[in-house]
Amino acid sequence: MAYCLGMIVRISYFFAFKYDLPEGVTTINGLDIRGKLYVPPNHKSTLRTTCVFVQGELQMSDTNPISPEYESIKIVLYGTSDIQFYPADSNSGVAGTPFNAGSKPFLVAGGKLDIRGWDVADGEERVPTWTPLLSMVEGDQPEPALRANNRPVEPVRSAVASVACPRVIVGANFTEGVDYSIWTGGDGAVVSHDVEEGAMVVSNIRKSWQGPRLDITKFTLDCPLTPDVHYLVTMRIKIDKRDVTEDEEMPCKTTTNTWNDCPRLARKIMMASGSDRWSHRRVSILMYWQLGDFTSNRCMFPLVSS
Repeated sequence: MAYCLGMIVRISYFFAFKYDLPEGVTTINGLDIRGKLYVPPNHKSTLRTTCVFVQGELQMSDTNPISPEYESIKIVLYGTSDIQFYPADSNSGVAGTPFNAGSKPFLVAGGKLDIRGWDVADGEERVPTWTPLLSMVEGDQPEPALRANNRPVEPVRSAVASVACPRVIVGANFTEGVDYSIWTGGDGAVVSHDVEEGAMVVSNIRKSWQGPRLDITKFTLDCPLTPDVHYLVTMRIKIDKRDVTEDEEMPCKTTTNTWNDCPRLARKIMMASGSDRWSHRRVSILMYWQLGDFTSNRCMFPLVSS
């Protein structure tokens, strides 16, 4: 979740938050995005901050006609003091960090910017949709000494010479349909395909353990998972509920009981031996602010531990 550390607002790893500050000017002493910050399309607000560090994802867009009156989110950097950059998670402690990022830095450090403004149509008067960078300063490139878990992962090699192991284990967009041999919803849940939206639908969910389930067993028979390596999982999920107005906020926004009130992503493995052979691990709380909207989520976690 977001919290202040020395007055710097930090969005923690594994969490996604919606920017809902009111119209007008809000001043903070720094923004460090390690999870995801989602700014709704056309949201009007001005954020004054001493720095922006994007180690996770920053998403914002505008769909209004191009005009000064439709100006939406604005980020204004202020201050003259140098700002220290502290890397997140497995990059912490790498040689050369933390380091001085200078004053008013906007630094994308291993993160992702998803920023979209309208293009100008032919014949229309050009009006700026996004303010360009006024200047840029380049310095010496750091050469950090990477620890073993930060180095590129060696590709998985199959014991069968004729089998080539792909980097992407599963990639499904459900445009054409659903492979019911690998996708289920848990006992009692109903899995179907929405042709119009090109989506897999899981309905009749009545228990906390029901929901979309992916069995990756058949993908790993010839290409085993690598222990202690973080795999990237991305998804777009929409939650609908009967007798609830569209865009109504979910209780997950204010609850203190995230286990029962928030969607969660979990990994479950049957161990080879032991009294409790099922290894169940919750790896992420998926934060949904409103019902009826598709929300993008991404996280990284080890599927198998040594």
